Amino acid sequence: MNGNSSTEMPEIVEHAVEFVECTPMASLQVAMAARTCYRSEKPMKISEADDFVKMLIHKGHESPLEFAHITLRITTSRDITHELVRHRLASYAQESTRYVRYKQGVQKVRPVEIKEYLDDGTPNPAYIVWLDGCRAAEKAYIELLRITHRPELARTVLPGSTRTTIMMQMNMREFRHFLRLRMAPAAHPDMRYVASLCHAEAVQHGLGIFLEDLQLPQ
Repeated sequence: MNGNSSTEMPEIVEHAVEFVECTPMASLQVAMAARTCYRSEKPMKISEADDFVKMLIHKGHESPLEFAHITLRITTSRDITHELVRHRLASYAQESTRYVRYKQGVQKVRPVEIKEYLDDGTPNPAYIVWLDGCRAAEKAYIELLRITHRPELARTVLPGSTRTTIMMQMNMREFRHFLRLRMAPAAHPDMRYVASLCHAEAVQHGLGIFLEDLQLPQ
């Protein structure tokens, strides 16, 4: 529907999350931190450390989880990053609309609940209105950029659906808190979807041990 060829930048993109890195041997690191409190120095195997982390979580003793972290690279809309950065016990690095010039066009992230087509295969009126609004804002942005040559002024008309990339690093205690809040049924649909992608990346890269007892919605 966007009319771009396969070699051009796509106009519409979806939310995406990419795993960057995490604390090496994270469960051992957390176990070491927790056992320091009791002056326990007996060497542990990874499997023993995993069980130890489970025990900490089951007892509600989560402060040692702060000694392990996860770093993710998130592609989402600027609306969603406004919600994301409210989690203040984290580090962020975000693409800057003050310095980046979108001279070739502004990519948009489709809201998860605004499908391009309805269930019966007909065009979704909501999608058409959303895309028309984004394109009008994009046209104004490009014109302002042409007139002022200053992205910091042109960006004032960018829509909330503008694509952005943000790096996020959280310790595992805060990551649990983030998932608990943002995967809840009451969370914003797009934020809930992004959080579910973050959860999936953590599990895929061996950090599922830290997500015990979250009681997340299926």
